[in-house]
Amino acid sequence: MKLQYLTSTAVAALVSTFGGPAAAQNMINTSEVTVDGADVTFSSVMAEEDGYLVIHTTQDGEVVVPESIGSAAVSAGENNDVTVTTEYPLAEAENYIAMLHVESNGNETYDFGPDNTDVDTPVTVDGEVVTASFGGSGSTTEVDAAEGNEAMSGGDSSEQSASAEMTSGEMDAEGIGSGQMAGDMTMADLETHIAQWPQASKKAAMEMWDKYGAPAEMTDTLLIWRDNGPFVRTYVYGYEIDHNWPAPHKDVLQQFIHYDVPTDVFDELAMFDGSIIAERTKGEISARCHSEFANLIALNLGNDVITGEKSVDEARAAYEEAVRQHMAGNSPEIAQRLTFEPAGEDITNAEEAVIQQ
Repeated sequence: MKLQYLTSTAVAALVSTFGGPAAAQNMINTSEVTVDGADVTFSSVMAEEDGYLVIHTTQDGEVVVPESIGSAAVSAGENNDVTVTTEYPLAEAENYIAMLHVESNGNETYDFGPDNTDVDTPVTVDGEVVTASFGGSGSTTEVDAAEGNEAMSGGDSSEQSASAEMTSGEMDAEGIGSGQMAGDMTMADLETHIAQWPQASKKAAMEMWDKYGAPAEMTDTLLIWRDNGPFVRTYVYGYEIDHNWPAPHKDVLQQFIHYDVPTDVFDELAMFDGSIIAERTKGEISARCHSEFANLIALNLGNDVITGEKSVDEARAAYEEAVRQHMAGNSPEIAQRLTFEPAGEDITNAEEAVIQQ
């Protein structure tokens, strides 16, 4: 069975016609939506009870559920200037769905998602989910959300996400060859180049483009940025690596810093997070996840493990809590920047030769 979706326009019509209390208390106002990178602000949200305003992506005009890219807590009653911080900056050419969810298990954390669709469920009015559609530029859009609920009823939403192709950018992908420097690459070039990549890779690529501009190098399955932000290098892969901790996601984004990791903590680092990679010879450490905020959390807590500030168990618990906070719209400092100073220069450890040629 598929859920049907009730847009805010339809809710308003119900209020006008029937004056029903449930309809009057559940509404997302999209008359004033402001998008600033990854921050989406709605002028007002009405909720009958405590819950969440959740942002979903769309594909082929349909909402992608139960996956989401950001949420913010809302209280019962009227909420003004509600800001949701998404996992990556929104693309102006894309359409998105805002959806009301109820806080159903009392832990004040948004838990609805893949394999967990029985808690913090969507708010419904007369059996229809309350939603509002908008564009990445902040404009109100018309999006058919009624067919996007296969995942809630047993369909494989992740497969739908991976198989969908971006439609913008009709240029010939052969215009950018394997290993070629990006140079004056445009967004249309990038979208064409990654058109056949899985969804998680596309999202990471667009997040890096919006934050750091065009990549320095590219191949058929790899985009490379150099000296971007606090990182020595950033890789976005055109393939996915499954990772289920702390929640199911795809590892597609790897970011490197200079760091001489002592050999006696390699084991603890690996036990903390299997997607943190220490390279002794290169004098580097990297984190590989689905988004930069998660890599920052991993690197910051990895540093705590290395310095002895946290045990493996303490670091894992802190990681889980930081992700929960970020997804609830209360992004902690460790998800926003490096809280330690990495080495400022190449610290390659070539070691001493013991066999002479």
